[in-house]
Amino acid sequence: MDTAAAGTRHTCVKLEIYTPASEPVFVKGTWFEGRFDLSITEGLHSWVCHAREEDVRDRAAQWVSQYPSISNWRRS
Repeated sequence: MDTAAAGTRHTCVKLEIYTPASEPVFVKGTWFEGRFDLSITEGLHSWVCHAREEDVRDRAAQWVSQYPSISNWRRS
């Protein structure tokens, strides 16, 4: 077994958006120790995101500054 892959986890989601003629969107997340990858497709096009921990932290800070009510959410 590849030791780099030992801690790797995957998440797969099928999103169904109910609009006329909409196709489902498939999202696969691959979770590593310090980063994650997203693969997204709707059947015709596909996108890949390779996000580092710093990228996620920066984006989260932007969301909190743009949407202050998010910072008031609590985990249950």
